[in-house]
Amino acid sequence: MRFAYQGEPGAFSEAAATRLDPSAETMPCRAFEDVFARQLEPLGSPGDVLVAITTSGGSPNVVKAVAVAHALGMIVIGMTGRRGARFADLCDHALVTPSDVTPRIQEGHIAMGHTVCELVEKALFGAAVRRDAAAARARARRRPASAKAGRDGKPARRRKAAR
Repeated sequence: MRFAYQGEPGAFSEAAATRLDPSAETMPCRAFEDVFARQLEPLGSPGDVLVAITTSGGSPNVVKAVAVAHALGMIVIGMTGRRGARFADLCDHALVTPSDVTPRIQEGHIAMGHTVCELVEKALFGAAVRRDAAAARARARRRPASAKAGRDGKPARRRKAAR
């Protein structure tokens, strides 16, 4: 999987994800605990970053991937819930959602992931990101309210004020 900022040739890095790497589904592993670690072994290099996510902090396959990442000299950013203190201690940087409720923890991880992506984009492409965002805001301001689409793709209708 390649990540690139739009319009920046050569500005990309490579990453692995099980859903995007079909060979991971048939990869010979000693156990389920090895599934993520096995993907890192051939791909991870010193200075690479692993983002490890476990709601409980106790997923053995994620914990093992963190150990392999450290052995390879990678930096580990971990995302977990309130009960994942031991997991957080294994990571170089830990982002902890202060909840014990799985859906809330996962929602926290989504928000954190978006924020991390935004920070990385600003660090790598600062001026370009700000320029593109400013252009998008300017286009939105120029567009008349009647032309803005609603959820169904049709122009939004004004609601009458309740009396």
